[in-house]
Amino acid sequence: MKIIIADEQPLFRDALTRLLSQQISEYDVIEVDNFAQLEQRLEQNSEIDYVFMDVHISGNSGLSGLTTLRHTHPNLNIVIVSASESPMIVYRAVKLGASGFIPKSSTLEIFADAIGEILSGNVWLPGELKNPLDNNSLRTRREKSECLSEKIASLSPRQFKVLSMLSDGKLNKQIAYSLDIQEATIKHHVSLILQKLNVVNRTGAANLFNRLKVEKRIKSRQDTQV
Repeated sequence: MKIIIADEQPLFRDALTRLLSQQISEYDVIEVDNFAQLEQRLEQNSEIDYVFMDVHISGNSGLSGLTTLRHTHPNLNIVIVSASESPMIVYRAVKLGASGFIPKSSTLEIFADAIGEILSGNVWLPGELKNPLDNNSLRTRREKSECLSEKIASLSPRQFKVLSMLSDGKLNKQIAYSLDIQEATIKHHVSLILQKLNVVNRTGAANLFNRLKVEKRIKSRQDTQV
């Protein structure tokens, strides 16, 4: 089994590697500390089975990185490990295709249980979030989150890339130049994106995409070790 651990903290990567060694006998772990390096390693090795990724890793903006990986590597198992524990973030991550969401504040026992469940092919969530939300307000927010996730997931990999660049404020001609395709093709992609996201203009599409981005918390909790 081949696994990538994507986290900026060497101590956390080492601790997670030790936990993985307790679950599986034969494995190969690759450690990276930024999102660009993660993408590079995935391009170089098509046999990666699992990625354990901190949602706040350098080069990633919230859940947009997860969505990118789901589009470019649809068969990859991606586990989010993060200090951000908002229920809406957790539900959205799973709706976007994550195999689990493990809070960094979890105990060793919970981490071990989560890893075991995930490696067995199950989706793992924190205990308090395994059952449907009873609160009407939170349930409504979850339903909206799921709707957005489904819309984003309906985009093709190229459309997702165009949307990502569009959200950065790039013009059609700039996107066309970066992707080395005709501007008319970009216009066609933008038209399809607006249709799939059910918005009337580029600003609306960019706003929806940016909702995937989780605000970074003060990293006081990121010193938490497994």
